[in-house]
Amino acid sequence: MRWLLLGAFILLAFALRGPQLSESLWVDELHTAWVVADDLAEVAPRAKVGNQSPAYFYLVWVVVEWFGLTEATVRLPSIVAGVAFVPLVFLVTERWTRSFAAAVLAAILALADRDLVFYATEGRVYALLQFLSVLRLTAFVQRLNNPTMAWRCVYIAVSVGMFHLHYTTALLWAGEFVCAGVFAGRLGHPRERRSLWIDAAIGLSLCLPAAPHLAEVFARRDQWAMFVPRPTPTRLMTGSFSYRATTLACALAPPCLLILLRLRMRKCDDGRPPLGRLVWLVLIWMATPVLCAWVLSVGDIARLFLYRYLVSAAAVVPLFAGLLCGLGRTKIWRAATALITSAIFLLWVGPPYLAQVRVDGRLLADRNEDWRGAVVYLNGQPDNLPVIVHSGLIEAKTYALSSDPLRQAYLLSPVLGIYRIDARRETLISPPPQGVLSTYRETTKHGAYLLLRMPPHRVAAAVERERKWLADRGLSMIVLETRSFGHVTVVQLAPVTP
Repeated sequence: MRWLLLGAFILLAFALRGPQLSESLWVDELHTAWVVADDLAEVAPRAKVGNQSPAYFYLVWVVVEWFGLTEATVRLPSIVAGVAFVPLVFLVTERWTRSFAAAVLAAILALADRDLVFYATEGRVYALLQFLSVLRLTAFVQRLNNPTMAWRCVYIAVSVGMFHLHYTTALLWAGEFVCAGVFAGRLGHPRERRSLWIDAAIGLSLCLPAAPHLAEVFARRDQWAMFVPRPTPTRLMTGSFSYRATTLACALAPPCLLILLRLRMRKCDDGRPPLGRLVWLVLIWMATPVLCAWVLSVGDIARLFLYRYLVSAAAVVPLFAGLLCGLGRTKIWRAATALITSAIFLLWVGPPYLAQVRVDGRLLADRNEDWRGAVVYLNGQPDNLPVIVHSGLIEAKTYALSSDPLRQAYLLSPVLGIYRIDARRETLISPPPQGVLSTYRETTKHGAYLLLRMPPHRVAAAVERERKWLADRGLSMIVLETRSFGHVTVVQLAPVTP
């Protein structure tokens, strides 16, 4: 029964995540595709110019080398990690609570959570981080409770690996530092603090090779202000966190309420960590990175208070809900908690899924950028007019003025990777790099296409700015045609005839 249910969860997880694997990549995923599109030697510099660690891209490069460059292969590591996340949460919850009902509840939350579904279908590192965060938390608890050399090595390997995959996972160490101070000596081994310091020193030394690139990224932190608003000191849940906070409350309120109604909790007498302390440890482990990111953002030191940067901490919410359910003293009480919580959660997340399916057959419409359709349209036009690309990347204002070929290629990466504009057309960035204005004017004097990434309601103003910029340099243009591909728009400009 247990293994049949696990198999069903895996199939359902893939059924929810698989259908959108072949849809057009959006701009962040197109960076991934560009990084892995050519030789292995290109991976590191292309990743770093986009403020990313290259570690994850090496994995995607191997997948693409084996299976070819397609939307599905760019997303394959994410879908594998996202589907595997569900049985992993089930098994860890069952191991810690010895409750089948609690494990089922955790698996249902992991199965249907909107963000877990989304990141499992995105060609970025975040689904892998979510999967590894549960492994990391498991290893951390085990090395506190049973600090064998094997568990210590697993914890160091996973935590260092996560750091090299995405630097923001360094925030998790803050939670683990607090947990170690509070719980070391209370989960089984009173002399654990010394070995924790040794493990921390080893982990830090293994992270040092990334220090130069991390310093470069930190020096460009002002670019994050474009999409990470500075939260007010009195409002912790802002922006994208408001929806997640509601979902979190929906998932955790029922088990908390039921537990409060029945204060007697289960005791663990079989060598496992005490379940009550484990609940507090996981809560601190989750909350501390969020609080640190909020403080850094409020102080404008580093704008990290973005849900995407904290997915590793948020990923253990299903596990935490399962632990709360496991505190119930009787099987009936735990089963009732799991049933009520699952029902409320599914009633909360289900209707938006169904509404979107009725609209266009997809569960999620977040990636509303049909770059594939836009490039196919451009390649199908009979003329040879150049294409001026406005990728909307946060580095655009800085990189557009640079003469560095790699930075220029990065701004054109949406059309240099999996979706490539025909060689007969020149691809340009606007404004052009210094020193090429005369060439730019000569290339566009017979007209051009604008390839714009932005919401449709902002296109008209952007086109007018572009026309004014060209007119100030002696190139008067009119709009001939506009084609929309979601949040990607193609606009054909033609010169004004005397």
